[in-house]
Amino acid sequence: MRAQTVLLGYELGSGREVRIPVQHMAVTGITQQSGKTTTLEALIGRSGLRAVTFVTKRDEGAFQQATRIPAYFREHTDWRFVESLLEALLQQKMKFERSWIMRVCKGTKTLREIQKNLEVAMRDATRGLDESVYFTLSEYFEQLIPEIERLPYSKELKLGPGINVVDVSQYSTHLQGLVIRSVLEWVYEREKDVITLIPEAWEFVPQRHNSPVKDAAVQLIRKGAAGGKYVWLDSQDLAGVDKEIIKQVSVYVLGVQREVNEVKRTLAHLPGGARRLKPEQIMKLSRGWFYVSYGSELRCVYVQPAWLDADPERAKRFAIEELPASYVAKPETKRKAVHETKASTAETITSTHETKNHTHKTNPAAHEMETPMRPSIEEYREDIKSYATLVEYVTREFPDDAQHNGEFKNPVDVIIELLSELKNRRMSQSIITKPEPAEIDYSAVATEVLERLKASPEFTALQVRSERPELNVTVQRRVIDVDGSTLRGRTAQLIAAGWFDSPRRNVDLLKELHRRGFASAPPNISRELNGLAELGFLTKEGEGYQAVPGMKVNIHETEA
Repeated sequence: MRAQTVLLGYELGSGREVRIPVQHMAVTGITQQSGKTTTLEALIGRSGLRAVTFVTKRDEGAFQQATRIPAYFREHTDWRFVESLLEALLQQKMKFERSWIMRVCKGTKTLREIQKNLEVAMRDATRGLDESVYFTLSEYFEQLIPEIERLPYSKELKLGPGINVVDVSQYSTHLQGLVIRSVLEWVYEREKDVITLIPEAWEFVPQRHNSPVKDAAVQLIRKGAAGGKYVWLDSQDLAGVDKEIIKQVSVYVLGVQREVNEVKRTLAHLPGGARRLKPEQIMKLSRGWFYVSYGSELRCVYVQPAWLDADPERAKRFAIEELPASYVAKPETKRKAVHETKASTAETITSTHETKNHTHKTNPAAHEMETPMRPSIEEYREDIKSYATLVEYVTREFPDDAQHNGEFKNPVDVIIELLSELKNRRMSQSIITKPEPAEIDYSAVATEVLERLKASPEFTALQVRSERPELNVTVQRRVIDVDGSTLRGRTAQLIAAGWFDSPRRNVDLLKELHRRGFASAPPNISRELNGLAELGFLTKEGEGYQAVPGMKVNIHETEA
């Protein structure tokens, strides 16, 4: 019998356990800043269900411990499927072109046969419009079919326990969509008790146009829950995700987002009975903190990562103390040797610590000969990766200092007390062992140095080498004011958000603006990027544009 709920984590502040229903779910947040992947890995592992997901970006570090499986692909030749391919390519809905698509698909069994029909149709076309539609489809198939033939795919999908990953990062977005569609169809038709995780949901199940994935995703999310087949969406925000799919979601796990309009659009999807969030509450979240909404429930939660499943009390402590996930060091194999070193010295450290007060009382002068009572920080530099591991170390190695009347003190106070004690000890050593230095006449020292320098035969050569031409340049700070609703204003917002910190091509900007609900044409994009480069806000880097380091963009929000 499959679990009805799964542990998400602990409520911030109170430390109360938070469990969520195992249903269709959406997880949002900024990539690399919110902790989405860690959250999804933990939930899948604790659910006990099998899961299948996809790696779509090159050099992506997600799901490293998951089982890699070959891609599954099934060819379709029905006209609805081909129409979805064309709509995904053009990023717009088909209108009158449908009859041409139906004509070239009729009676075919493979995509190669459709391609041959397109070649014939282009030769027989009597109107320019006919030829244009067939030419667009033909060019698309010209790119897609060779890529499909290079894809090492399987004719069946074999899912093992835990997380199964299909890596399609080396292929185009269009082929990635075909593989995802095939997997969704397989799960719907043949599997049971499986979670299907759709990455970059805004791209593969978009709102504004069709895609190869959308029909299969709608079918699975509408009819799959009865058989334990759940769809989990992974997306930076929900603004661009198809509403037919979003309205089937019953659990929302919302991580940090920075752009206020995206936050507002995300919050608009929450159930009507839930307590309403303010955008700033989402924008101020730390890594590992999420607002979870289901039914009428709304909680702010520290998500327990999978590597803390064996130590839930520690995760609970982090929730109570409201520490972000970045303070929790993930276990690493290289720490093993450090732990072994500490184990061999722990007894000596503890016994020395227990006798320190007696030694100071019976022999105050012992400060001069005293060896350090605490281990050198160098011994633990590899182990103490964050505040959290430092707290754990202090609590474990100095239990007497960490407790008062049987209760644990605030770890920060313990660290401060230990550092204060060390400072006082060093001051005492300085007073006992070091005489007070004589007063130094700095003026006399400076005069003596100068006289010696002038007497040196190298002084003249030094003067000659130090004389060098100087060029003074006055740099004018250029300031421009733009409206956030214009193309330049939207581009400036992306610069401020760090989107241009790495080189971006014209087509990248066009897709990102589409994702954010702003339509523009390629010539306008090219003209705007060239203009911002001329003004000194961007630089041309290869085929893309990158923000100039140190350049500032100030965004002022006003009432509409």
